Amino acid sequence: ESSAADSRSLIVLRFRILHFGGMEKTTLDIADIHCNCAIFGVYNASKTDASQFVYYGLHALQHRGQESAGILAARSGNIRGPKQPSVNSRSSSTSPVGNVSRGEVRDIASKPDLLQSKTEDEKNSSRISSSTDVTDLVEYEQEPSTMTLYKGFGLVLSVFNDPRIFSETLVGESAIGHTRYSTAGGVSTPANIQPFHVKYKDGNLAIVHNGNITNFKHLHKRLEAKGTLFQTSSDSELLLHLIAQSTRSSQPDQILDALSQLEGAYCFLILTDRFLFACRDPSGFRPLVLGRQGDVDTPGGATYMLSSETCAFDLVEAKFLREIEPGEMIALTTKSCRTGGKFTSYRIDPRKKQDAISPCVFEFVYFARPDSQIFGQTVDTVRHRTGIRLAEESPVGRLLKPGEKSPHPPVIVTAVPDSSNTAALGYMEECRRLGYDISYGIAIIRNHYVGRTFISPNQNARELKVRCKFNIVRRVVKDRIVVMVDDSIVRGTTSRQLIAMMRKAGALEVHFRVASPTVIGPCFYGMDFPTKSELLANRFSSFEELRKYLNADSLKYLSVEGMMKAVRQGDPRGVGTGSTPHGNKTAPYCGACFTGVYPVAVW
Repeated sequence: ESSAADSRSLIVLRFRILHFGGMEKTTLDIADIHCNCAIFGVYNASKTDASQFVYYGLHALQHRGQESAGILAARSGNIRGPKQPSVNSRSSSTSPVGNVSRGEVRDIASKPDLLQSKTEDEKNSSRISSSTDVTDLVEYEQEPSTMTLYKGFGLVLSVFNDPRIFSETLVGESAIGHTRYSTAGGVSTPANIQPFHVKYKDGNLAIVHNGNITNFKHLHKRLEAKGTLFQTSSDSELLLHLIAQSTRSSQPDQILDALSQLEGAYCFLILTDRFLFACRDPSGFRPLVLGRQGDVDTPGGATYMLSSETCAFDLVEAKFLREIEPGEMIALTTKSCRTGGKFTSYRIDPRKKQDAISPCVFEFVYFARPDSQIFGQTVDTVRHRTGIRLAEESPVGRLLKPGEKSPHPPVIVTAVPDSSNTAALGYMEECRRLGYDISYGIAIIRNHYVGRTFISPNQNARELKVRCKFNIVRRVVKDRIVVMVDDSIVRGTTSRQLIAMMRKAGALEVHFRVASPTVIGPCFYGMDFPTKSELLANRFSSFEELRKYLNADSLKYLSVEGMMKAVRQGDPRGVGTGSTPHGNKTAPYCGACFTGVYPVAVW
């Protein structure tokens, strides 16, 4: 809610929190790297389906955040009709064009006064689509939506553990949801759990956010100086205040005004009384995709969905349509869903050049699920190519001459499950193609039911957790040379412990191969990395010292060049210098954690 105090604009955002689950205080083990969030949204569904779709979508995206989860559902208010034009209006048309959200909207395309009342800044907001429907953007009388919120600490399954949550509380035709692993703003505070919901001068406003705002401190300080009161320690709250304080008249332009002030990585879903907005930062650090369930000619229109990854669409049987482009905001309305899904598209900041696009390469390396399609490519395919490049650079084994028998002891390749499974297969296949005698074996078994352990976060505790999480199949490794393939090494605790377990299980030699370069820097764009001093590669002056610490017989990383070749090989951005039918050799990606080169300034 907004109010004025003295000469200042004092913005107070009041958060509605209906429920928190699993709030007991725990001491958590510290893992190496976490993606901070996943977001999922549904628009134009039945009143009981929207929140359930979000629930299943978040369940599929659980790997992106495990500390908290929340869903907000919105039931549309009745539309009474368009607002009456002023006496100076040149309107002459009153013919109805259809029903929207249980009310009638009349065609006012011939009412230029209503369409031309924007400021010069609003006219220059640079829409990049010609699919704008006039009746979607004009103001009309509508009762406010009823928004209900349910969120708490824990996994999706544990927070939403009662069917009545969906049948009685989270009722509405649209819904947004969020799973979180905190980066900016601690998760221990209940108020930091998303979605966030407030009411401001133009009605309901709810958001979910994936990413990290790099100029958060600067904006926070500026807003506090104006009298803004913050209710959370999350950088996501900034957007609510910036929207509420915008001087622009229309809601889309208020949001564009707010987004243009943000720097860093963000994907937002913003649900209001009339719109569901999907927004992606101009650099395109994090993925955000659009899907559809049902045919476009379905009575009442198809249901549209937005997700951090396409794997969530598979679970709810939705069709993947396209990615939200870097620097794009699309506006979903009830009418646009009922008229073929022609959504209005805006450019968030026209000053940002397209060549500044920098999708996060670590999404391919580790975070995204292998069955997802992000940045125009299937994650599994890219990981397979990293394994091939790694084999080209650092094979293990003995080259066999034609007719020569396999040497003893045999050499096997095994993956550190689960994110390196495909890279290990690619490594083995390429080694064999090059003539090396090598085979694949499943030597490491992962316990998927460990969850969080109630142990103190020290080094011995981390080693204990490795043994809780992994075990070695002795028959596969005994009296053999083992090549372990992992997607990355961060602190090195897991890698060192696994090598020791391999030797204890009878492996004659243990060679370690990493399907990415050394991690040398933290991430400021939405990943929860250890500090620079905690990163293993920064603790040693040479690879030989690092190898001795891990106690591996050999240690090799994929080069930065090899990783980028694997990623760019199938890149669909076939434009500009270096483009080929097999990808784009110069397509930019963010690899700051590997190179120390950050594409967007960190304040």
